[in-house]
Amino acid sequence: NVCMSSFEDITKAIRKLANPEKGVFLQRFFKTGKGQYGEGDVFLGLTVPQSRIIAKQFEKLSLTSVTKLLRSKAHEDRLIALIILTMQYKKGTEAEKETMYELYLANTEYINNWDLVDLSAEYIVGEHLLQAKKGAEPHAEPRRRHSGEHGESGISIVSTHTRDSGKVVAFQNDN
Repeated sequence: NVCMSSFEDITKAIRKLANPEKGVFLQRFFKTGKGQYGEGDVFLGLTVPQSRIIAKQFEKLSLTSVTKLLRSKAHEDRLIALIILTMQYKKGTEAEKETMYELYLANTEYINNWDLVDLSAEYIVGEHLLQAKKGAEPHAEPRRRHSGEHGESGISIVSTHTRDSGKVVAFQNDN
């Protein structure tokens, strides 16, 4: 497992596996046309297994580089950034997890498609809220997002269903 830590190295590794033909297909599949939910997304044509391999190779990428990757126009860059963030969150200290949770919430505009939400919201936002609910982090304040944006509304839905010892936990509004 090679630990490459620069933004330039990871973007080079991603671009090396780009498949323009597959990228064109994915842009249609993910509805990236004008007025569609994925409007403006650019696809490089990597598969999810390829993306996971790259994420594992760059698992220790700095949060600065992860954030830069997350803000990319390329969908696969954002996918890989979220896989890395999810891996780092699982292994992080409470302070690191708080930082990653805040980073996630500050960048929801880039988590704009169902696949990005599905692979990350439960494991970062949902887990964070579960721990806060258990009292592990009394300073962590669960936030409610009210937005018509596909990503943010999806994050709200997916993150409120997380697992606690193998059981699905649904958060409810106590107000």
